Amino acid sequence: MALKLNIRWQLALVSVALSLLPIVVVGILAYQIARAALEERIRFNLETLAFQSDEKLDRLLLDHHQNLAVWSQLGFVRDDAVTGDADGRIQQFLQEAKRNTDVAQEFWVANAAGTVIASTLPSLRGREVGDREFLQAARRGEPWVGSPALQDLTGRVGMPLAFPLHASFDRSKPVGVIVAVLDWPKIVSILQAVRVLPEGQDERGYLVLASSQGAILAAPPFLTGWEPGRTRLSALGLDAFDSIVDRPVGSGEVEVRDAKYLAGYATTEPRPHLPDAWRTILLMRTDVAFAPLGNLLWAIILLSIVLAALAAA
Repeated sequence: MALKLNIRWQLALVSVALSLLPIVVVGILAYQIARAALEERIRFNLETLAFQSDEKLDRLLLDHHQNLAVWSQLGFVRDDAVTGDADGRIQQFLQEAKRNTDVAQEFWVANAAGTVIASTLPSLRGREVGDREFLQAARRGEPWVGSPALQDLTGRVGMPLAFPLHASFDRSKPVGVIVAVLDWPKIVSILQAVRVLPEGQDERGYLVLASSQGAILAAPPFLTGWEPGRTRLSALGLDAFDSIVDRPVGSGEVEVRDAKYLAGYATTEPRPHLPDAWRTILLMRTDVAFAPLGNLLWAIILLSIVLAALAAA
């Protein structure tokens, strides 16, 4: 009798196994196909969002660069740079420009001798800046762009832009420089507002902006202890980005701080309004990216259990 029961159960188990095998195989294939399709879609979305974020930042910086170029051609600015802004017209213009520019931190104008003759920051007026890179470039008749970093002249984190001022009577003769410093923390806040996740950005998904030399320029709020232009990606465990960035726009998978992420990136080309080629990188943790597949997996498991029960009956 025991032998008969044993054979009966063996036959039942074989029947269950034969019933489940096609379901398990199909289920595994369906899961793998769905996972690959979802990964491709998410990587494409991250690439697209990285490109759009990079383009938005590029337009913002280009607009301010072009505005400064136009201001450097204003006749009264060039003429009054020679006279030391005796009637205060440059000073008034700079103050008005600051009020009307969302991300402007400070503006100033220095004459060819290197003395600041007008500034939205009172402590800079009369300051000697003849040894600064922006004035050296102006004396050569060249525009200049600095990297986002703590600026010793303002005591704040900013991105400086500068254009030479040429004499109205002789355009080959430099008579000074006009400088704008963009409020970099405000620009960082714009990048932090990019919705990598429906909730925004946190350790599950976020955006990082870095220079081609690996300096962090922008990072999400939860990452602390970094300084724009000085802190390296490696200092925060983000140096794995270098392993996937190999073309202007792309994606990949990286391990960051003991967690795996899908990443999409966009790289700018060197341009007159940028000091360097920048990289915008968006990351989404893989467990978050593939969370929708959990429902599919549970459906396969439940279906297998039901079929096993029916076969056993």
